[in-house]
Amino acid sequence: MSIKKSSVVLAWLFLVCGILFTTYTYGWHGKCYLDSDQSSEMVLADFLNEIDGGLVTDSWYYSTEIRVIYVHLLYRILLPLFPSWHAVRVVSVMVICIILANSIVYFGRKAGLKTGAVWLAGIYMYPFSGDYAYLILYGQSYVTYFIFCFIILGLILQWLKESDKNRKIILFVILALVSFLSGLNGIRQLLVLFFPLLLASIVLLWGKLDTFPMKAFFRTKEFLLALVVMSTTACGSCGFLYNAYFLQKYCHSYDIRHIPLGEIFVSELLDYIG
Repeated sequence: MSIKKSSVVLAWLFLVCGILFTTYTYGWHGKCYLDSDQSSEMVLADFLNEIDGGLVTDSWYYSTEIRVIYVHLLYRILLPLFPSWHAVRVVSVMVICIILANSIVYFGRKAGLKTGAVWLAGIYMYPFSGDYAYLILYGQSYVTYFIFCFIILGLILQWLKESDKNRKIILFVILALVSFLSGLNGIRQLLVLFFPLLLASIVLLWGKLDTFPMKAFFRTKEFLLALVVMSTTACGSCGFLYNAYFLQKYCHSYDIRHIPLGEIFVSELLDYIG
């Protein structure tokens, strides 16, 4: 076996072992690894299955944001299949790891990483810190935002590289839909992906203003990147506005819109400083 093939095999082995290790550790040691946030998502999934049946409900008080595309949808599928909630959680950890790994590999391949994309995905499969394990792999509180980030970034890169006009249109429609769905979960996706990405694309575009004639400028990769990022940000913002101004009237939730963004960032910074 050549060195290149060996590297590919080792990368996939590293990835699969990470998924199995994380699933095993949660299955064997994670029965008590459950807090009110995680258990409430299980209760919500069971409630939607047994009583309401929709994606969201007006018979539930959402503690922070109304999350539409979230892990409770996976719990809804698994709850009728397994007798215990711990079994549902164990299987959900494995499924989430597989989905997350595929999203990272997809992004990495579109970014030109090749085998490096598999190694990158493999690293993310291991609980390398307590916070990461709690928020992403085991607790799954923020894993949906992670997955959306990698998928959207991968779609943007694929759209930029695509030369066929029809495929480009299809990719743009998919990108717009995925961005809108990500925005339905609230403002977090805008804060962690769309706004920073929009700012970065504008900075890159600004650096090219004086280097190309006006006609050539509109065909540069920097202009196309800024254009598609602005479009996806608009779609994500539409999803957020639908959540904030329509679902907020239909559902019961703490209205996070009344918290100033500066207050969020400053309080987090002060917490880290101590």
